[in-house]
Amino acid sequence: MAGKEKTVNYVIRAVRPVPFILALFQLSAKIIVGFLSVIAGLFVAAYLLFGVGGGYSDGLVVPDGENAAQKINVINVGGNPGSKNKLLVLDLSGMILGSPPFPAQDSFLYALYGVTFGHQLEAQILAAAEDDSIKGIFLQTSTPGGTIHGSQAINAAIKKYQEKTGKPVVVWIEGLSASGGVYSTASATAIYAAPGSYVGSIGVTAGSLMYYDDPVAIDGGVTTRGGIKVETLTAGEGKDFGNPFRPMTDRERELSHEGLENSYANFVSYVSEGRGINPDTIVNTMGAHIFGNKQAEEFGLIDATLNLGDAIGALAFLAKLPKDDYVIVRRFPKGSRAFESLVQNSTIESTLRGEPEMGAMPPGLKAQVCNASFGAPLVYQGSLKDLCK
Repeated sequence: MAGKEKTVNYVIRAVRPVPFILALFQLSAKIIVGFLSVIAGLFVAAYLLFGVGGGYSDGLVVPDGENAAQKINVINVGGNPGSKNKLLVLDLSGMILGSPPFPAQDSFLYALYGVTFGHQLEAQILAAAEDDSIKGIFLQTSTPGGTIHGSQAINAAIKKYQEKTGKPVVVWIEGLSASGGVYSTASATAIYAAPGSYVGSIGVTAGSLMYYDDPVAIDGGVTTRGGIKVETLTAGEGKDFGNPFRPMTDRERELSHEGLENSYANFVSYVSEGRGINPDTIVNTMGAHIFGNKQAEEFGLIDATLNLGDAIGALAFLAKLPKDDYVIVRRFPKGSRAFESLVQNSTIESTLRGEPEMGAMPPGLKAQVCNASFGAPLVYQGSLKDLCK
């Protein structure tokens, strides 16, 4: 207590002779310095937590259309900053869609919305094949799946990258790789999963169609004694497929199921070829179930359970790099500032990446997510119904 009193008295003696205006100026200066110190502290903490440092390396060229290219950079996030051997970290997180619905194709905000665009990730993988300094790709994955075309684009890009460069692609599952996650990564050189992950759901769904059987009221509307009759004017058989006031016809059911079976057969083929699993085992034993680490490894869906550091070490080993002679890099999005890139990395590392959070999603992107669940086959684990109300 004596020490505290002495400090207080010292401050009083120091301030008392100073004019009021000067004292106010000194107080303001201290507040400003304190604020700047807090900001600097946050950046230092981010550096320590996420390993952002080492400056910028040479740019990559990413295809953007048939005859155009856009310049992007990569930023070092770990390893040996002086090494010329780069291991590129890419993210496969949230729902897998096709292409962005609006022009800002490199916006870091997509990561915040929990969405991966398959054709965009495809372009990033193929761009890495043009950079000799990239010695391998580390695909950090946490996804419930999504569209077939988006998943297939990623799978095809991984195969092309390996065939063209002979370099490895390692997938590291952080919690979940379901349905389209398995579809899109089956051709990778190796697949590892963090402890407590879930992998599987090899199947195709087209969602559910609602049918009102002799309705008398809808959504709190007027109830009538004779029920509600609805007539839909269409031309062409099956044009009003999905009309909730009539049941599905036998032909519609047959055609829809045929489409699902074709998509499922392709899915099984990708996984069988990429992971070396007998198709009969996939169809009749594994089914569309989802498995924990032990079962996933027994079936061959993953190669081992590894933490993040060991999985990166495995990629370096597969790339035949000398020990500690590699630098880990992430993409630095076009038009983004360093702080935005930092926010992107910190968000991806610290949030659970399951179904997309729709609250603040722009209308165009939300419409694309919700429309993906209507009619077209999906390789997705879960339901988008609650997200698209």
